[in-house]
Amino acid sequence: LALPKYMPYIQPYLNGRVTGGSLDLGATLQWSQADGRIDPLTVRLSDLRVTQNHDGAPEKEIIAIGRAEVAGTRIEPDRRTITFGRVSTEDGKVWVERDAEGRIDLLGALRPPAADAPPTQSPGPNSAWKILLTELSLQNCAVAFSDLQAQPPARIELNQISATVAGLSTEPETHATIALKLLWSEQGTFSADGTLGVQPLAADLKIAAKDLDIRP
Repeated sequence: LALPKYMPYIQPYLNGRVTGGSLDLGATLQWSQADGRIDPLTVRLSDLRVTQNHDGAPEKEIIAIGRAEVAGTRIEPDRRTITFGRVSTEDGKVWVERDAEGRIDLLGALRPPAADAPPTQSPGPNSAWKILLTELSLQNCAVAFSDLQAQPPARIELNQISATVAGLSTEPETHATIALKLLWSEQGTFSADGTLGVQPLAADLKIAAKDLDIRP
């Protein structure tokens, strides 16, 4: 699917334009009276480009993704469980800017959906979906942040971001293993290795940082 062709459907949720990108979907539906699930579900995204303009300013790119994939996903409605087999992103970059009035452009890129009517009953204690992320991989990603509200204006670039996460779950008392490393601006380095838990939120990380220039 060529995403720019579907802008009329995307536009209600986006303050910007999708100028490039293709999406491939594949799924197998298995259903019986006793059990039903989607297994596997695969989504592939390539060459995504999203642009935005603020208050008549020239259009600028805010998101670029060379390749992203969600593979081996299993959805089990009866068990209220979603298991992501592998989520990977390569050659992605995000540009973030805070203007002189404190507005962050990336946050304004999404239009929130219209609020639904409040539910008549509160959800039961066992109604929450369980989410498991088997493996997450980021390779050669980047984030560029500009702060025009600071005086003088500041700019920070995080490059060559690579990260792996294994076994991340919303189940209580479970811990994922994570590894992250990146290049800070031109010469600084940062890395973190260890474990991360969601319920309760907890982290046990070994952090190494060198030559991080945090001056504006």
